[in-house]
Amino acid sequence: PYVIDKIVSASGKVIEQKSGTQTTKIFSPEISAKLRGILQQVVLNGTATHAQSNLYTVAGKTGTSEKYDPALKGYSPTKRLASFAGFAPYNDPKLTVIVVIDEPGKTPYYGGKWAAPVFKNIIDGALKYLNVAPDKSHISKARLVPKEG
Repeated sequence: PYVIDKIVSASGKVIEQKSGTQTTKIFSPEISAKLRGILQQVVLNGTATHAQSNLYTVAGKTGTSEKYDPALKGYSPTKRLASFAGFAPYNDPKLTVIVVIDEPGKTPYYGGKWAAPVFKNIIDGALKYLNVAPDKSHISKARLVPKEG
């Protein structure tokens, strides 16, 4: 799989395009739906409540890992990576975002505390910019217009 399908110049000329790839479904639709539901519960009731948007339904997974310290030849007792990977809107994803915070400033070092709120801000801003209508039931479905500047 490719992250970028094609590169297009400002004038519209295709500079580079990846050839089509054959894909294989890894999960059945039922398993995929179940996994998506689990990831949504992480945001609604789990470790990533700070990823909840007021505009969009989101789903994802937090992560916290210790960093290797070459001086100690083992894991550092204080250095961590905090992460959150998620997607939105939940029922019709338009964006997937991974946020990694290298060595959060202070404890707790958890991805839900440090990376999830950054994810929320990115998703809210990027989806508005892309004119993706909010999918939260209490939000108007009106077309969004990005701010200038």
